[in-house]
Amino acid sequence: MRSTSAAAVLASLVAVVLTGCAESSSPSSPASTATAGATTGPGAGTPAPFASDEPAHPLTAVTTLVIRPDQLELAGASGDLLAEFSYDDDVVSVVEALAVVFGGQPEEVPFEGSLETHPGVEYRWDGFSVVDDERPANPADGQGHEFSVVATAPAVADDVSVTTAPGFVVGQDLGTVLESEGTVIGAFPYEVAVEFGASRGPDEPAFEAPNAYAVVLYSDESLGSVLRVVAPINMGMARV
Repeated sequence: MRSTSAAAVLASLVAVVLTGCAESSSPSSPASTATAGATTGPGAGTPAPFASDEPAHPLTAVTTLVIRPDQLELAGASGDLLAEFSYDDDVVSVVEALAVVFGGQPEEVPFEGSLETHPGVEYRWDGFSVVDDERPANPADGQGHEFSVVATAPAVADDVSVTTAPGFVVGQDLGTVLESEGTVIGAFPYEVAVEFGASRGPDEPAFEAPNAYAVVLYSDESLGSVLRVVAPINMGMARV
C-alpha cells in the first residue's frame, strides 16, 4: 500500500507539471498580438525627420562690408544695414560677428611692435583682417581706436564683397580714384584718403588732411592698382 500511494502521488505531480508547460506554451492572447503588430507595421520604428525651430543667425544674410571712417557697416543683398561696429567697440565681439559673416574663424597672427608701431594681434581671413594693436588710448589727439581693418581683396569667402562708401575697391586703378572729388593724397603719392569722418579736434597746419579718421587706399609707388583699403587712419595726425 505504501508503494502504491507513492506511485499515485508521483503520477499526480507529473500531471500538474505537464499541464503548466502546456499553458505556458499556448499562443499569445489577441490583445498581446495586436499590440505587437502595432509596433511592427509599415513605417513603424522609422524616426521622424529632425526639424529645428532655431532661426538662422541674422548676420548670415550679410553680403557686403562697407569700410567707413568711423565704423564698419554690414549690409544685406538689398543694401539694408544689418549691423555696424565702431572702431572703438570690443574687438572680440567684432571678430565673433565677422566669423559668422565669413563662415569661419580667422587665423590669429601676433606681431611685434617697432619704433613707429605697437605690438598686437591680427585676426586674418583670406582678403580681410581685423588688427588689434596695443596703442594707448588718447582720444583728445585723435588716437586710441580699439581696432582697425584692412581689406586686401574685393571679396571674402567668395560671396561677401568689401567696398567703401564711394564704391572704391581693392584692384581698382588708383589713378581713377584720384579723379574723384574729395580725395586727399597723403604723405606718399600712393596713399589716398577717399572719405573722412567726424572731426576729432583742431586741424594741424602741417598736414593737408583734416584731423579726422579716414578710409585710405594704398598702392605701390607707381600709382598702380589699389592693393589694400585701411581704416581708420588719421592722416591729419601723422597717419595714426
